Amino acid sequence: MGPLVASPPVRVLDVAPSRVFPARRGMTVRIAGLGRELSRRHHVRHLTLASERPLRRRGVTLHEVSSSHEELQRVHPLSSLVMRVSAGSWHEAPVLGGLAMRAGGPGAIVEQFRWADVVLVEFPWQFKLSRELAPRDTPCVYASLNVETDKFRSWAEAVAVSPARAAPWLRYIRRAERHAVANADLVTTVSELDRDQFVDRFGADPDRTIVVPNGVDTRHFRPATAEERAAARRQLGLPDGPVVLFQGANMPANTAGLQWVRRLAAADGRFTYVVAGSVAAPERSERLIVCGPVPDMRPYLAAADLGICPIGHGGGTKLKLFECMAAGLPTVAFAEGIRGTTARDGEHVLVVPPDEARILEALGSLADDPQAGKRLGSAARELAERSYDWGGIAATLEDALVGLAPVS
Repeated sequence: MGPLVASPPVRVLDVAPSRVFPARRGMTVRIAGLGRELSRRHHVRHLTLASERPLRRRGVTLHEVSSSHEELQRVHPLSSLVMRVSAGSWHEAPVLGGLAMRAGGPGAIVEQFRWADVVLVEFPWQFKLSRELAPRDTPCVYASLNVETDKFRSWAEAVAVSPARAAPWLRYIRRAERHAVANADLVTTVSELDRDQFVDRFGADPDRTIVVPNGVDTRHFRPATAEERAAARRQLGLPDGPVVLFQGANMPANTAGLQWVRRLAAADGRFTYVVAGSVAAPERSERLIVCGPVPDMRPYLAAADLGICPIGHGGGTKLKLFECMAAGLPTVAFAEGIRGTTARDGEHVLVVPPDEARILEALGSLADDPQAGKRLGSAARELAERSYDWGGIAATLEDALVGLAPVS
């Protein structure tokens, strides 16, 4: 990984609906990873909203990552209330983040927009207000993580939400997404597939729509040695025998994926299935160990023999897949799991249909042939280093932001 391209320092305000640090789920992992790399040469400030109690608190809290990288979290009773309502909906996502910004009184944050040379808005529901608060000559970038309209429609299917219940949310999301695409100075997407969707469906200007992929910190996540694997298993109290890891934050696509893992654990006596992340509360049975939220995914990746990504819903690309790849973990996935990436079936990952017997067959083939698993994991690691490390990805974003920022 080479250094970022030399350029004048730029002040980047990144607007996100909820806390970035500690970065423990897909959205925050991406935002924090790109922010860290950009802050090596530029000043990056994340502007986020609080949603935790007590609701009477108000003000701004500062989390300093480095001298050029920080998070400012706005705390206000009305903002917190709106965010909690949004998080309690069927999709468990902060889609009311724009309303929460308004509810807290935007006057308190307008100075942050005046400070910035360029504004990144991570989600469409905060774009309209961000554009209003930014000075007229300050570029605003819609830094999309998904085609949100499609993602939430898919999520509704994943958790069996009725079309009537989902429809108002989908209309709201579609309007916000169309407005962001139409009014952004630049749109970034996580894959060519998403870029094509924005151009074809929302009329995005192809010349102002670029791909900034999801990725992984390949220095942070790396293959474990045999000694490290044994130590991680002792630390986590795992039994002997092959271990299969599923990672998942609490969101509908992962909830559906967890059901596949539960069925596999009930049907199979060969593997121990470990679930790490907020997708479910801790529990333990003979073949299934659910750990709940974890502060660091590395011990779980180190302890596992195989990864599994049984994700058939959602959008964008899957950061859990990139972490398995960086860790050199042979991984079995549904086709949706590698959608939008350059990972290839049989070379970097084994792709299977959503069928219990086929999943178990793929896991068994990797367990029975350790050399095949090692080749798959090594190729996946090499692809992660070559194409999906945050350093190289951030260089693409940096070039675009420097090109947009007003010349001093």
